Amino acid sequence: MKWIRSTRVRRICSREVLRIFMKRAEPGRVLMVELHCANFSAVTSTVSYISAMSRLIYLGAKNIAVQRFALPECLHVPVAAANEQAILDYVGQIKQVLASGQPNRAVLVEVDLPPQRDVRLPIWKEVNSPVLHKTEQVWVRFDYSGYRRAYKKAFPDEDISQMVLSHCMNRRHANIKGFRYVRIVPTSRATNSSSAFSEVWGIETNSKLIASRPPQRNQAHIQYADLVDLLVMLDLKVGGGVMETVNTAQQLITPKIS
Repeated sequence: MKWIRSTRVRRICSREVLRIFMKRAEPGRVLMVELHCANFSAVTSTVSYISAMSRLIYLGAKNIAVQRFALPECLHVPVAAANEQAILDYVGQIKQVLASGQPNRAVLVEVDLPPQRDVRLPIWKEVNSPVLHKTEQVWVRFDYSGYRRAYKKAFPDEDISQMVLSHCMNRRHANIKGFRYVRIVPTSRATNSSSAFSEVWGIETNSKLIASRPPQRNQAHIQYADLVDLLVMLDLKVGGGVMETVNTAQQLITPKIS
């Protein structure tokens, strides 16, 4: 399939048309189109599609992960989504509804194969690193209180009796940013408690930032894990200050040259 000219796409583009174009792409080819969305206030958003993975890549989240968090592609881990459709588009297939509702309150998501690891990164030596791109993940509504029951339903053989279930993005933080679904993972109680300072700092910072933007600029489909999110998912205690946390995480994502 040949590249589609962005000028043509802007005239006829809709979510359904994009999918038709993308499904015709040859396996492994990356199709990129420019999409001018009204909800971005004349800001051009670029959408990528990798047909071999059958999943959209939201470049809004990708740019944040690269430019703000300095994370390589192999550490682009979705942790929050605007709705179920965003999960389907950018994360994976919903394998099981764990708690039904309108919308569903908890779902088990089967994700695609992750990007190839950069084996030079020390983070992959962490014992809990497989959890980052676990092929089956539990995603819950930010305001759902029965998430522990939902996780046990998804993984009945997993012993979490001595663990708490952490939301990979703080629930209040997710709500402020317009995300209705958050991934959950088991962590120790100490790790869960240690992230409180950084989470409060993030909530205060993002509340001010979002309040300063026009409402139409606040909508995003998904967000990848930031440095604090990654540490929590790895069940590593987060330091008492923002810079201490950043320094700890930075050591894990800095390539080691042998």
